[in-house]
Amino acid sequence: MSPRTKEQFQKMREAGRAKILDAAIFEFSRKGYNGTKIDDIATTAKVAKGSIYHYYKSKEELLEAVLDLGLQKSDEIMQQSFAASDGETFMEKFIDSTLSKPLDDLKFWRLFTSVLIQADIPEKVTKKFKSYMRNSFDQLADLFALPGEDKEKTKERTSMIAASIDGIWLHAIVFGVENYNEETTKKIFKKIFLKRNDSKGTAYVK
Repeated sequence: MSPRTKEQFQKMREAGRAKILDAAIFEFSRKGYNGTKIDDIATTAKVAKGSIYHYYKSKEELLEAVLDLGLQKSDEIMQQSFAASDGETFMEKFIDSTLSKPLDDLKFWRLFTSVLIQADIPEKVTKKFKSYMRNSFDQLADLFALPGEDKEKTKERTSMIAASIDGIWLHAIVFGVENYNEETTKKIFKKIFLKRNDSKGTAYVK
């Protein structure tokens, strides 16, 4: 048998990290952050306790990694909006991408949400999440702004869009995909928030 290559070792390491993260988010959502021990995560991941410390120095660092995974997935959703190269506007593409995602990885988002709303999450992690949300909101507000529009008005509209999407996601997370009709939801959402204003098909929020 030939020795493993550097690339093979890297893939094994990434697979090990993913297994530990999956186990961590499951245990954090089930027992809470304070109630979860590294031993619990090791048992669920089916790895030796010591191997977890090869990846993460502490339980808090592991929680941060769970948060980072969720933020990474959120960024990927945003990037789909920027990737529009046809006649769709950014906002319409944003609606399409954000309202599709609850179906793609429902199990992850259900567990991630249950971890995020816990009262015992360390302040450092909470601050990191709030900072990410503020930056994302500011970015969206800049992209949603209409020419000559007052900034406060833009923020109000952006808040309404964000809150509506949050509600739709929460509905899918709580009640499951059997009660989430993606196409109907998109159609209603666009009817409420989008208005065509020129021959190129540019859309904006009322």
